[in-house]
Amino acid sequence: MSILEDKKLPIYNKEENEVTLIKIPPSTLQLKISQSRNQLEKNVKDVSMRIENIVDKWIGIENKVEKFAKELVPSNGEIISGGIYVMIAGMAGLILTQRRSFSIRFMTPIFISLAASTIFLPETHRNFRNMIWKYKQNYF
Repeated sequence: MSILEDKKLPIYNKEENEVTLIKIPPSTLQLKISQSRNQLEKNVKDVSMRIENIVDKWIGIENKVEKFAKELVPSNGEIISGGIYVMIAGMAGLILTQRRSFSIRFMTPIFISLAASTIFLPETHRNFRNMIWKYKQNYF
């Protein structure tokens, strides 16, 4: 048995081969691909930043519109029924001035709608008037 044990081969080689690294300069194709990839990454980052800026501006606009609507709508939230009456009054003003001059035909529905809004939407009309007054004080 000792003869068989001596003849067992080792699993790994006893001598280690030395690894030598050879530095190969990149080819022109590799350089061009690398430059193209870097340029593409830069362009993608640029486009994503622009899209992000556009989205941020859009969110800002949405917030301004939401704030405007919250300031304008009355606290009880009843705007539909009064709004319908105001629209009907404006259309009635348009019908009444059918055969008049353009300026009268244009301005009468606006004035009648404003007058109707003081009656049917008093809180909304007051909020709108206050908003216009603040705007006038700030910018004029």
